[in-house]
Amino acid sequence: MNKTKSKISAIELDRRFDAGEEIDEFVDWDRAKIVEPDGCRVEVNVPTTLIKSLDKEARRKKLSRNKLIELWVVEQLKAS
Repeated sequence: MNKTKSKISAIELDRRFDAGEEIDEFVDWDRAKIVEPDGCRVEVNVPTTLIKSLDKEARRKKLSRNKLIELWVVEQLKAS
């Protein structure tokens, strides 16, 4: 049986999940997988103005700040 699920952005889904809200209408639990992160944590200190710019761009692209930074780093490494 193919059920149609409502659609929202990943950022909104994360926000609702973190807030303890119900997310069943957005998730197909029959196809869901647990994905273990294969990376490690990196801490970088940057000015607040840069964080605000990153967050604005991340919202525009409907990505998390972390994912945006990850994609940009990968792009730069491939270009070099």
